[in-house]
Parts: sequence; structure tokens; C-alpha cells
Amino acid sequence: MTGQDTYEIGDLTRMADQLAKDKISNYTGKAGYKFGDLSKEILRRTWEGEYLLEDVWLALKLLISYGLGITSLTRLMPIKVLLELINVGLAQQATGRAMEVLAGTLDERMKAALTGNSKYQLGDITKDKLTRALQEFTGKESYKFGDIGQKISSLATYSGEQTNTKEIHILDDKTMAAELRSWDAKFQKDAMDKT
Repeated sequence: MTGQDTYEIGDLTRMADQLAKDKISNYTGKAGYKFGDLSKEILRRTWEGEYLLEDVWLALKLLISYGLGITSLTRLMPIKVLLELINVGLAQQATGRAMEVLAGTLDERMKAALTGNSKYQLGDITKDKLTRALQEFTGKESYKFGDIGQKISSLATYSGEQTNTKEIHILDDKTMAAELRSWDAKFQKDAMDKT
């Protein structure tokens, strides 16, 4: 197999490595292999529409077999190619790292398209709205434990002329202010317990 008269440990590994480099050189059209050549050629072909899905699928599996990550590569591929590659993987009943990365990349793209945030987690929009409401209520750029209670205390002890807004009437109630401070303290304790 190795073309040598005697076998030494590592000959098969070197032969497989050279075979892979030869195939990569053939795929990229370059005489020698340099790190990144395969990824660059895959991206060029996918964006220009000059690819066979099976070749791209094989190249991804080859990169993984060499212990190289494909996440950065898939993040740069057209979404059409990602969908086609997932279909190839499903048709081959493939599992493993390639399918994980393809599905994860597609998920990020869909989140970005729908929410504007590729790292969106369920509840992020609500959290953002709540954060803005807290900033508006407290007048501070960031929230820290106790801010709500302090704001309520300052409103409850307001000694100036009373306004006719519902907010001030509700917050004037010292029992309500104490209750909200109690909720804030419980929230702080729960959050600290979780961390």
C-alpha cells in the first residue's frame, strides 16, 4: 500500500495524509497545499454556484476528520447551500459534527433574520423591553439590585406638591413601597443563589 519495501510505524498515516493533500490540491487546482486553501475554495465555489453538493459535503467531513472546525466556514456559506447540505446529510442519514454545525448555523441565520440577533434566546425581547422600562423608571442606564426600591422610596417620601398621576398616587402608599422593596430583596437573593 505504501509503495515501500518495509513498513515503519506511521507509514500509513503519512500515506493517508499525502493522499488527502493530493485530493485537496486537485480540488483547489493548486500545486501544493497550504492551510486554508480548502476552505477558501469551498467558499468561492459555493458563492459562485460552481459546486457539487457531494464534493462540499465530503470536504466538510474531511476538515472535521483532520480536527478542524467548520463553524466559521459554514457561517460564511450561502443559506441555500446550508439547506442543500442538510438535505444531503438527511438523505444519507448522517449524524455527528457536520450536521450539528450545519443545523446550528442555519438556526443562527434564521434567528438573525427574524429578530435581528443571531444569538437570540427565548425571552430576550421581553428582557430588552423590561430593561428599557426599568431604565426609564429609575432614570439609570443599567439596573442593579435595589434600584426599584430606592426609586419607590424617593417617590413615596416626595414632599413637594402632589400631582394627579396614578403612578405617584400608587407609589405614595408606604406599604406598597415597602412591599416592592421586599420583592426586590427576594429577587436579589434568588439571583445570588443561582449564581
